[in-house]
Amino acid sequence: VALSGGSSSSATPSGGARPSSAHAVAVLRRKVDALERDLSQSREAARRDRAKIQALRAENVALVERAKFRQAYRAAHTSSVDLEGGGGGTPGAASSPRDAASLSGSTTAPLLAADLRYEAQLDPFAQFERAERSRALNKLSLPEKLAFSLLRSPSVRKCTICYVLALHLLVFLVTLARQASSHCDS
Repeated sequence: VALSGGSSSSATPSGGARPSSAHAVAVLRRKVDALERDLSQSREAARRDRAKIQALRAENVALVERAKFRQAYRAAHTSSVDLEGGGGGTPGAASSPRDAASLSGSTTAPLLAADLRYEAQLDPFAQFERAERSRALNKLSLPEKLAFSLLRSPSVRKCTICYVLALHLLVFLVTLARQASSHCDS
């Protein structure tokens, strides 16, 4: 069987018609496009999974820190309760079921308050705000720091603004009166 380079209707050794090269390229291109879509979807799924893993790790670390904080708070709080109540044994252990019930009921509100304080300490926006505020305060000169510390209260700022406006008004009126009296004298 003779094969010609440009002929699209050449016969194959099995006797069937050979598909054209343009058709073969189109088929291959579709397969490549499908494989690229699959690869893109797989990469996107892997990226989402990595983000989910990082979020779960961060949440896990936060939960462990929170649990440690609560344990330390509970140990400190129950040891002070044990010292006040005269109960013996290990800190946090109640001597009777009634003591355990009263201990758990008395620690619920302080633990909630401790949780709120803990979460406030961990708030990244609040930490960033505190860091930026201290950085900006360190940049100020001594007179600026003094003015900032004196004018921190809104009522002090209002009084200062009123005082400065009154002084400006007084200077304006005195200047206007002198100007008017100098024109009248001449």
